[in-house]
Amino acid sequence: MKKDFGKRLLSLMLSVLMVIGIMPMSVFAAKENAFVLVVEAGGKLVVAPEYVYYTEGQTVRQALIESGHDFYGIERDWIAAIDGVTGNYIRSDEDGNFELDSPASEVEFYRFSESENDKRHPNEGLKLLMTAMADYALKPADVKKAAKEEYETAYSSFVGIDSASAVVLADNINAKMKAYEDSQSAGTFAVTFTDGVNTHAGASITVENVYGKIWTDDDENGVLDLPAGEYYFVLEKYGLRAEGNISVSGTMKITAVLQEELWLNLDAFRLSGSYEAQNTEDGQFVDDEYTLSEWNGRSLTVAVNDIFTGTVYSYVE
Repeated sequence: MKKDFGKRLLSLMLSVLMVIGIMPMSVFAAKENAFVLVVEAGGKLVVAPEYVYYTEGQTVRQALIESGHDFYGIERDWIAAIDGVTGNYIRSDEDGNFELDSPASEVEFYRFSESENDKRHPNEGLKLLMTAMADYALKPADVKKAAKEEYETAYSSFVGIDSASAVVLADNINAKMKAYEDSQSAGTFAVTFTDGVNTHAGASITVENVYGKIWTDDDENGVLDLPAGEYYFVLEKYGLRAEGNISVSGTMKITAVLQEELWLNLDAFRLSGSYEAQNTEDGQFVDDEYTLSEWNGRSLTVAVNDIFTGTVYSYVE
């Protein structure tokens, strides 16, 4: 049994190495003028994998100083703390080089860890995972939310992970991000919001998918073009509101009925530029009350002196 298990384990490791071996180098070199940084200490990530950008001619040291992170002791070549976290840091690029004055353009990965010297540089699987996590950090909020579970698993498992497991976690992150991005670029369907008879033209319509991406009806024509998916919508018009959940899988019409009876007592509505006591029997302001136009739907026009400054007060029933 032990021999069989050993053979299976060796076979798995060889398979992983073969997969890595046939991967194009572009998988690793994802960003121009940037390398991937990671910092580990105390069994945790201090700096999750992220891209550090550099300008032409800069060294690794110069790029790190401008990265926004604090490398205490970097000027003296002995870094004792990073972002306030002390550690017995051992540093290395992907080739095992630890020189801070090496050209940044010659580095694709840079790792600070407390690993043994012979394990300090990132292995092939770890490079894949570092790239996937750094790519994740640059994605829009909705893409991040779609792959949040996969990323958090990688984050919690990163320190001490073996190469084969790192490949799996990198694939999981990339696959989840790609699946969501593909769903957003696969085409859209016209979704029309109506009151059951007429389209809600002139309404404010906001639609949000389960990952927090928002669409708005900027044309106010009552129609939004949405990818397939699950959504929550809010429709507002004339101070009234309708909301609900919808599932989009094709061109469709959504009925959203506004409760027209929930409105103001128009005869009692008043506007004033003065907040004097409303002590008259009819509820009017004492002075500075504006003349109102006729209501047009649920809006009206009020003429205000062009030198007026201050607050307009309302009396509403």
